[in-house]
Amino acid sequence: MSTRRADEPAAFCRCYPPNAKHTAEGAIQPLFRPTLLNLIIIGEAATKLLKDYASFLDRYPDVPWRGMKGMRNRIAHGYFDINLDVVWDTAQTALPQLLLWLPAIREAAENESGT
Repeated sequence: MSTRRADEPAAFCRCYPPNAKHTAEGAIQPLFRPTLLNLIIIGEAATKLLKDYASFLDRYPDVPWRGMKGMRNRIAHGYFDINLDVVWDTAQTALPQLLLWLPAIREAAENESGT
């Protein structure tokens, strides 16, 4: 089981300039497309983990696995209806928390699989 896939996209989404503000026509809007792509990657990883390792993920109920999957689906299938405020909030609050959780989850996965 690999949780490494989520590290890099999550870290990239945190690469906004210090004190950056988001607005629909704001200065950082060009970063939103790569951020959306990285959120899709994270959601796809969560989808695969939910499918193949649901019982393992149940040990981490605070991690919003289904929310990541749902956000991926919303971005991938409802592109013109994406709420940029939600994307901004996710990049600023949810992803830092995910980055804190992932090392322990990865270590547990590696210990369980023997790699």
